[in-house]
Amino acid sequence: MYHSTRVDAATEGFLAAHPAHYEGRDDWPLDPVAPLRVRLCLASTLPPPTFRSSVTAIVAHEPESVLFLQPRTPTGTIAHLIVGGRPERGESPDETLRREVAEETGWLVEPTTVVGFRHFHHLGAPHPRLADRPYPDFLQPVYAAIATTYDAGRRLPDEIPCELVAAEWALEVTEATQRPLLSAALRANGLLR
Repeated sequence: MYHSTRVDAATEGFLAAHPAHYEGRDDWPLDPVAPLRVRLCLASTLPPPTFRSSVTAIVAHEPESVLFLQPRTPTGTIAHLIVGGRPERGESPDETLRREVAEETGWLVEPTTVVGFRHFHHLGAPHPRLADRPYPDFLQPVYAAIATTYDAGRRLPDEIPCELVAAEWALEVTEATQRPLLSAALRANGLLR
């Protein structure tokens, strides 16, 4: 069952302090399709915990590469660069990020800093498969992280294929309206000036 959470004054203040550099619609492929408004925002602090769902990262690796989720022919959205997932009970955001990235990609990472967040707002009726997310709004922080070691044994079966690609290429194929999050993560990891 959904839990409905009204955005409190602290969260409203957080959102107002971080204007969106991109806003659009995203239809999540659920049954039925869940239409969402998504806003991408730059920020150097975590969103309030009440409204956080997944913890995500843009993962860089030296020299000048970034982890890219397949398909190799991108749509140009930032989604091909963001890896992460929901916390398990008692995990800190950093612990969630390390576990989720390892499970999804096999890469062990060190989070460096928060660079922004994605703000989702449901446009339609709630769907029971999202019962563990705040409704109608939820936020996903985006970290910059550095890949340190690859361990294939940490990767869960049936995850989306990924590969390291040149950061310059990723910047070119990512839509200009969505590029600020990638640029911020690359700057935070010293791969972009």
